[in-house]
Amino acid sequence: MRLSYKSYGDGPVVVLLHGVLGSKENRHAFAASIRAYFPQAVVRESKTAGHWVHADAPREFGAIVRPFLEACVRT
Repeated sequence: MRLSYKSYGDGPVVVLLHGVLGSKENRHAFAASIRAYFPQAVVRESKTAGHWVHADAPREFGAIVRPFLEACVRT
């Protein structure tokens, strides 16, 4: 089965990348692949966190995710 944006629904998407994905080119390529499935995705990057962004950088995580969730509630 090929996945598509529509198969996930039309809701908003936020993707939080962590700095350990390697080079800047790798992060940009990954973001581009996410946008292939979710064209309206909001992609943010944490340069200080490892794989568990919420645990490694909780304030940064909250600063990114909270406004996104608040916007979801308003719509």
